[in-house]
Amino acid sequence: MSNAELIAILIGSRNNKQSVVDISKHILSQCSDKLSVLLKMTINDLTQFKGIEQAKAISIMASSELAKRKSLEVQSEIKKIKSSQDAYNYITYHLHDLNHEQFWIMLLSSSNSILHFTKISQGDLRATLVDPKLIFSTVLERKASGLILFHNHPLGNLQASENDKKLT
Repeated sequence: MSNAELIAILIGSRNNKQSVVDISKHILSQCSDKLSVLLKMTINDLTQFKGIEQAKAISIMASSELAKRKSLEVQSEIKKIKSSQDAYNYITYHLHDLNHEQFWIMLLSSSNSILHFTKISQGDLRATLVDPKLIFSTVLERKASGLILFHNHPLGNLQASENDKKLT
């Protein structure tokens, strides 16, 4: 099923002029066809669309909350990091859909069990400042054997910046 068709199921019924799929396509087009943009909308934002009253907007918001809770469940089930995918699954809940950069660290034992997980910094839309001394002091305090660094790019650019490369 397409994203528009899934949203149409949440919306449920149509107005007299448009099908629910057409309403869903219109909403998605206003969100640059990105679910991440749609799921950042408020109930008030959603009710501005023709055919979306408060109950339908609440249904859309509830589906977003269910997805977030699923991510949190996945995170709580991960006790050891065995792959980069495990690390990604663990962090997704914290960095998903943010409109600003954040930098997190995960500290691991010698058997790759998670010892500690914490946010180091929070920035703006394009950058966050990170003090390596803070990272290293946290690693030493917790006597960690391993370290994984995470940060997001809210604008969606997956290319590492010069600052990202220098910090790494």
